[in-house]
Parts: sequence; C-alpha cells; structure tokens
Amino acid sequence: MEGSANDLREQLEEREAEVHDLRDQLGEAHSEIDRLRRENEQLRKELKAAGRGKSQGQSERKKKRKRSGRKAGKGPFTFRGTPAGAATSGPAQPVRVRCGDQWTGAASAGDDHPMPVLRGRVAL
Repeated sequence: MEGSANDLREQLEEREAEVHDLRDQLGEAHSEIDRLRRENEQLRKELKAAGRGKSQGQSERKKKRKRSGRKAGKGPFTFRGTPAGAATSGPAQPVRVRCGDQWTGAASAGDDHPMPVLRGRVAL
C-alpha cells in the first residue's frame, strides 16, 4: 500500500507543477493582452488625429446619376419652322396612290382618294 501512496504523491506533485506552469503561462498571456490593448488604443488615437477612423463616420452614398440629354421643362422648347429655301414652287408632281389592294394611276398630290380604315390584322 505504501507503494501506491508514493505513486499518488508523485502524481500530485507533477500535477501541482503543471498547474504552476499553466498559471505562469496564463499570467504571461494576460500581460500580452494588456500590452496589445494599450497598443491598439494608441493606434486608434493616431488614426483619429490623422483624420481617419470611426470619428469621421461613413462616407455619403453616391447620388443617383442624372440621365443625359435635355430634361423636361428646362430650356427653350420651340417648334422649328420650315427652312427658308424649302418653299414649294411649281405644279404638283404626279403620284401613284394605293387604294386598298389596288394601285391607281398617276394622281396629283392634292387629290383626295378614299382610303379604307383598316382594323385588325391585314393579310397582304
């Protein structure tokens, strides 16, 4: 029984040494975390001083682009008159006119021909 008690004491001492090492590592990790937090704060202050970082806020979104061309209601909208040199002169020219499915002979531009009003589909 004494052999097993000695084994248990050795295991206990090993575990205590392990716990001691782990606590040392934990203390080092905490000191490293504190150092990194201080460094982070310092860098944030430098960014803020340089005019960048959270204090500036987010940039504004781009506005919706305007379409090219003249906009309704902007600028003078006048109808264009007929060109000066385009006045008609001379007699009317003969024109072939289609009335329904038939072509009629030469007619002058001023003649009225009855044109049927077509609705729906037309098969030619």
